[in-house]
Amino acid sequence: MKDYVDISPERPAKARHVNTSARDANPRAVSVRIEARSMSQAKGTRRHDFRIGTPPAYVDASRIGLNRTLIPMRPLFEIRDENAELRKRAGRVRAMKANAAVITSGIITFGRDAAGMFESLDTHQQDAAFEALTGEIADRLNTQVESLVVHLDESTIHAHFALRAYTNTGEAVSAATQAGTTAHLQDIAAEVMQQFHPGIERGHRKRARLAAGASYAETLHRSVRELHQDLPDELDALHCQREGLADDVQSIRAELEARQSELDALEQSAAKTRRHLAKLAAKAELSEKEAKRRRTYAVRLEKKENDIAATKAALVVRTRKLQAAQAAVVERGEAVKEAEATLARNEAAVAEAQSASEVETERLMALSGTINQQKKEVAAAEVKLAERAREVESREREADTSLAVIEHVVEELAEETLKVQENGKIALKDAQPLRDAPKPLLNRLMPAIFKIVRKRHEVEVKARFVDDMMRRVRKFLGREDLPPEVAVEADDLSRNWTP
Repeated sequence: MKDYVDISPERPAKARHVNTSARDANPRAVSVRIEARSMSQAKGTRRHDFRIGTPPAYVDASRIGLNRTLIPMRPLFEIRDENAELRKRAGRVRAMKANAAVITSGIITFGRDAAGMFESLDTHQQDAAFEALTGEIADRLNTQVESLVVHLDESTIHAHFALRAYTNTGEAVSAATQAGTTAHLQDIAAEVMQQFHPGIERGHRKRARLAAGASYAETLHRSVRELHQDLPDELDALHCQREGLADDVQSIRAELEARQSELDALEQSAAKTRRHLAKLAAKAELSEKEAKRRRTYAVRLEKKENDIAATKAALVVRTRKLQAAQAAVVERGEAVKEAEATLARNEAAVAEAQSASEVETERLMALSGTINQQKKEVAAAEVKLAERAREVESREREADTSLAVIEHVVEELAEETLKVQENGKIALKDAQPLRDAPKPLLNRLMPAIFKIVRKRHEVEVKARFVDDMMRRVRKFLGREDLPPEVAVEADDLSRNWTP
């Protein structure tokens, strides 16, 4: 997470009541920003938040005593060690980087009118509001609050807080922060502050401000005045970081001196032990007591030599660390010079950005019109598609019904339950499916079905007639009064009668 994640664009100033629209920054809004801090940066943050050392130039030194420490910060190395333990529990085997975040630094500020509203609360209510908000933010990010300080020595009341830089599950807070997290933190800030003063609001969203007519620059870029207000804070942060690095250098130097003193003492002790051993080695014969003393000296010498080797190795490591810290101090000094030079370049840069942003605003407005037209076309196409889908669905239902009717008619034809009655009308065993059938199907299907049924009925009538005539013929052929030659032919016909 580089630089503060600015959750609301409002800049704290003296409270005054103004009418604002959705296109403007909301002066009644509360703002929260967070930033990851390494060990050296955290030291600078601690110096700034708790006013350790020389205060920044923009601070009213006569009011420093009014600042309120609500939650003091524990030693930074304890927080660092706890972060390492959380990573270990999470199964991360790689060691933490030297520049890994130790804390997540945050600031709570107010818009012009919101500051006046908040300052109307008594001290206990203000402190309770800051504590409630930082607690909610810590819960949302799954970590814990490490410090909370209220500043009253600048132009407007605000609070600095610090969170442990790793979550309870061992993940870096900066890595766990998703795209929508900062916006949700702004929601939390407004919800919490409204419990203490209902007039405090959430900042206007960038998209809403653009839709209301704000230029792209108004939502994206700080003004020259705001840059002049912000830059002292940024320069002070760099100075604090440089001072923190300088503290690191002093600490490492003190440790190197202590290690060197320890090494000198070890080498002097080892030399003394070598002299004792040399005296014993010079004797031709040793008594039992002297032999025991010689073994003792030998063991002590070995241990001292091991300690000397370890101390020398540690000195090498610390010397390299000192060199790195000194290089970091130089690098931070260059960053301070660059930040100071940036102030002179900002006005021209903002003017250029303003011009570019106006072009971008025009492009976005044109694009917005195109998108709106496309949305209308898509909506019309969706209506047509829905109508077509309903039509297709209706046809599918009609086809299913028609298929069921056809299957039913074919089944009754096969079972011969679809037949012509004595009154000449055609009847079915179950006529309900035909009543439910689509009329176009009945108009096309039933004439052919009825033709088949009537034709089969005609065949059956003729077949019964033929059967009756054949029974009469057989009866006739079985008469006893037939002439002999006819009787012989009748016998042949009777024998061949059965198929």
